[in-house]
Amino acid sequence: MIVDTIILLFASIAMLAVLTWTDGTSVTPDGAIYLAAGRGERVSRPFNRRPLWPFLLRDNIASWTITAYISTILTPPLLGIYLGSVGMDRWGRLLGGLLIMSLPGSFRLLARWPVLVDAPSNFLALLCAVLELRGHHVLAALVSIVSCTSKEHTPILASLFSGSFIPLIGYLGSAFWFLRKPLPNVTGTRVYFIEAVMGHRERQSGGALVDIQIMLLPWGVVSFMYAWGIWNAPAWQVICSILALLFCYAIVLVVWERSRVFTWAAPIVIAVALQSGFSLGLLLALLLVHTFNPWARQS
Repeated sequence: MIVDTIILLFASIAMLAVLTWTDGTSVTPDGAIYLAAGRGERVSRPFNRRPLWPFLLRDNIASWTITAYISTILTPPLLGIYLGSVGMDRWGRLLGGLLIMSLPGSFRLLARWPVLVDAPSNFLALLCAVLELRGHHVLAALVSIVSCTSKEHTPILASLFSGSFIPLIGYLGSAFWFLRKPLPNVTGTRVYFIEAVMGHRERQSGGALVDIQIMLLPWGVVSFMYAWGIWNAPAWQVICSILALLFCYAIVLVVWERSRVFTWAAPIVIAVALQSGFSLGLLLALLLVHTFNPWARQS
């Protein structure tokens, strides 16, 4: 497994270098809010619930970029370890690590927008799941508590990735959400969810809420493999993958960068997809097509 991890690490570094060279980097509106939080300014919901990285990195863009890139680079090797923990062989671990590099919310868009909490949050969710699957329950709970201060959905994803309720202990970390009072909602509504849905509808005016090109094609060949894998994978993995997909697609109702969000479910989805029963030759061919998926950079 060590050799597989090293291979995925170098492949991840190479992919990140190519993406930063071809796509460049920029600070999104969300990124500007995190930088404001790092300066100690009050921010609106849900950003006030994510105090960890603004506290540690302040408003230093270089620090944010380094943290995001380290998290992004380490995610494919960690996914290989995760896949080994759920029974994948060497080829499955390698293919899984390579597949995630071409998904927008797990790698590609995170390379373009480093001033976000997505990369370290996704890494912490996966790390928590690996620890839980390997029987390190106390460490998994501690990582989950930390991850809750990184992004509020992280303990749920860790729970679904591992098929365990232990990571949900991480919501003890929600006590840190109340350290700083949030700015009032822009629309004046008292409930953030209502404001987020209203804002989403306004941004999406003139366009379809459900767009197949945006909502499905960024998965590339993973969706095709997943459709076959659900008939062979263990029941707990299938159930957890469906729940993870439902959860991540539900978040799409309140965000703008859609494909960045729903591919957060990638680890458990890839675990199921790799059990499609396809031959190694076909899987390698699908991986080649997947790597050059033109929709993987859309959001």
